[in-house]
Amino acid sequence: MNYFLTLLGTLTIMFPVLASPVEAISFKVGDSEGWHSPGIDKPETFTLWTARKTFHVMDILWFEYKNDSVLVVDKWGYYHCDTTKPSSVFNDGNTTLVLDNPGKFYFISGDPQHCEEGQRLFVNVLPLPSNADSPAPSPVTSISGSSVVSVTVVSMLVSIAISALAI
Repeated sequence: MNYFLTLLGTLTIMFPVLASPVEAISFKVGDSEGWHSPGIDKPETFTLWTARKTFHVMDILWFEYKNDSVLVVDKWGYYHCDTTKPSSVFNDGNTTLVLDNPGKFYFISGDPQHCEEGQRLFVNVLPLPSNADSPAPSPVTSISGSSVVSVTVVSMLVSIAISALAI
C-alpha cells in the first residue's frame, strides 16, 4: 500500500497540469436574457454583468439574440457606438467566441440605437493562471490530445491501485 501512495505522489509531482487542470468557462452574455437592448432605463445592464465575472484566455462568450447582431469593435467604436468599422460582424442569432488572447475586447450591437441604450460589452481577458503550463483545450473540439493523456494517466493510476490492493 505504501508503494502505491509513493507512486501516486511521484506521478502528481511529475504531472502537475493533470493535478490542477485549467478549464475554459462558457459565459452566456446577459445570462437568461441574452444579448438584448436593455432600454434607456437600464443602460448599465452589460457593465454590471461583466463586473461580476473574471475572464481568462480560452473562456467563451456566447451571444444569443434575435433581430440584432454582434460587432467586434475597437475602444473608440465601443464608446461612440460606431458601427461603420467593425473588425468582425456576426448576425446568426447564436454567436460563440473564444477569447483566445489576453487583452481588452469590445462588442456592440449592430443597431446604433441599441448600443446607445447600453447594448455594448467590454471584456478584459486575463492570461491563463500561472499554474497552467499550456492553454486549456478548446471546448469546440470534442476530444483533444491532453484529454486523452489525462484519461490514460488516470486509467493507469486506477490499474496500479487495484494491483496494489491485490498484493
